[in-house]
Formats: sequence, structure tokens, C-alpha cells
Amino acid sequence: MEDVMLKVVALSLGLWFWQNTSAAQTIETGSLQGAVRDENGKPVTGAAVKIRNTERGTTVTVFSRGGNYIAPELFAGRSEVSAGMGGHAESAKADVEIAPGTKTLLNLALKRSAPILTPADWIAQLPDDQDGVKQLVINRCVNCHGPVNFVSRRFDRLGWKKVVIDMGRIEEIGPPNYKSISDEEAMASKSEEAERIAAYLTKHFGPDKPPGLNVPKAVAYRNTAGEPDVVITQFDIPTRTAIPHNLTVDPRGHVWFVERYGEKIGGLDPKTGGFREFSIPAKVARPHGIVADASGFVWWSESRGNHLGRLDSRTGEMKRTPLPQERSSPHTLFLASDGLIWMTQIRGNRVASFDPRTESFKEYAIP
Repeated sequence: MEDVMLKVVALSLGLWFWQNTSAAQTIETGSLQGAVRDENGKPVTGAAVKIRNTERGTTVTVFSRGGNYIAPELFAGRSEVSAGMGGHAESAKADVEIAPGTKTLLNLALKRSAPILTPADWIAQLPDDQDGVKQLVINRCVNCHGPVNFVSRRFDRLGWKKVVIDMGRIEEIGPPNYKSISDEEAMASKSEEAERIAAYLTKHFGPDKPPGLNVPKAVAYRNTAGEPDVVITQFDIPTRTAIPHNLTVDPRGHVWFVERYGEKIGGLDPKTGGFREFSIPAKVARPHGIVADASGFVWWSESRGNHLGRLDSRTGEMKRTPLPQERSSPHTLFLASDGLIWMTQIRGNRVASFDPRTESFKEYAIP
């Protein structure tokens, strides 16, 4: 059976810009390969090898198989290489120059290093009082930002209640700011759910608990079985406070995504590593869902702006259409085969469709 190479595109933060290259133009690439050995000189399988091109702001991660690794189609230029056992801290580092059209050889020797707990590990290790609150915390907190936001912090009951209240109003005020909530405001809140979550967090992550936890790190890649044949490529986003959220891929292979706090629509050409960003003409939009159709239009929803937006990817022109009812908070989008744009409305408790041909909505209340 032939090996299948899986390529994963991820978005992170940093600096790089879209280069408007035509389809005929290509970016020359090189490759990096070599052996991976442990401290006893034995071949290592499943080691995570990361190659970061500091000029372009891209990070490529591959995994060793049978003691060897190969990273194909790397952008040329100076790169920082680091490697570690799957799920462990990196213990080998080197600088290398990737030349276009060239196979560069770099052997790596790993040292013993401490294991790193990933967010997935922490979910399993969260305390369970057998009262259903752990699952409530997972549903309300972990599904959005992972456990790192609370397992590494220490607050008393009132402090945690402020944090929980603050999370529930993000759609209204923007970036988290629990310190703006007064003691009186927090004590006056009568949300039973907030009280249960705050009590759980205080019990297990209160001021009397020891600090210095091994905070989850998203870089602790690991394979679950066998010899992985995977290439993970991360591209730094120009806007550092973007908070990239949902993404979609258009027929040309360009990746489009919403910048939730950047109030922009971003586009990535994976072939060049270049970005384009388009500012949404609204003070506060909070873009969430996004889809791309076959005609070159990119559609997005605004959970705070209460609009459905359309970007012409060829001209950069934007158009926003208000939803029929206020505070509907359009969320997830789906492009149907007949061209209709379907959406959920989390505050309106409705499902709606939008017909681009007539620019009209139809809404359906959820019973």
C-alpha cells in the first residue's frame, strides 16, 4: 500500500504579507532530512521535528519514522530547527539554511526531556466531583479556549465568579476584562450556572492550591499509533491580535478565515505563504462563521455586528447585509448546493437562510 502524506494547515500569529502572484508563478522550495537518534544512539520513531522559517513566519512540523525524517517543500531561507520526543520538551536545536531545489541534510541527537501535558491531557485530568460540574466546565469553558486559562491561575470564589461572568459577556464587550467587574456586580449576579462553575474552580484552583503547574502547550505534538506520515504547516498571521477562528478553502485553494478581534477577513495562499487582510467596515463586528462559494465570494457572519458579510476575493469589495431582527447573533455558516447561505442564530434561537440572488432572508424559529 502506498504511503499517503497528510498536509495540515494551521494559523498562528506573526508577520508576513500576501504576495499577489499569478498562477504561473511559483515559489522555489527545498527540503530538509536526516536521522534522529536518542542519547544512546538508537533510532527514534515519532519525534516531532519543527522547522521555522523566521523570514516568512512559517513553521513546518514532521515526525520521524524508523529513525529518519524528511520535510519536503520548505520555503528557502534561514530556518530554526528544534526536535523532541513526541509529547516531550524539545531537546535538540540547530540553525540551517534551506536552499531552493536542494536537499539539505541535518542529523539530530535528542536528550532526555520532561513530558509536556497538552490541553487534551489536562481535560482527562480535570478533577471530577461526580456532580456533573466537570462536564459543565468542559462544555462552557474548555470547548472554547482549552483548560490553560484556569488550571494555571488562582482566584478566590468572588474572583472566579467575575471571570465566569466576563466570559459570558464577550460578545457584548469584546476582549476579556474581568477586572472591570466590581465586587458588588459579581455578588448581585444570580446565575446558578455561574455559581456552580465558580464553586468548582475555587475548590480545585483556589488561592490555597499550589502554583507552578505544567501549563499546557500547543507545541507538544505526539502521534497516537504507528509511524506518522504527516506534515503540519503553521503560518503566522500579520495581525498579532487577530484571534483567528473559523476558516474555509475556496476553489483556488486559498484559505480564508475570520479574525475575531482583529475585525478582519484574512486570506492565505499556502503556495506562497502570503496573506491578504480586509478590514470589516464596522466598529465592532465579531466575525465568526465563514464560507467561500464557487463565484469568488467569501461570506462571513457577525455575531456582534448582526450582519451577513460578503467579500469579493477578486476586487476586495465588501458588502454587509443586516439580519431581519436585532440581536440575532449569526454564528455558524453553511453553503448549500443550491447557493443558499444557511446560518444559526445563537441569540435569536433561529436557523436562517440567505438567497444571494434576491438578497433576502428566511428565518425559522427553533421550537
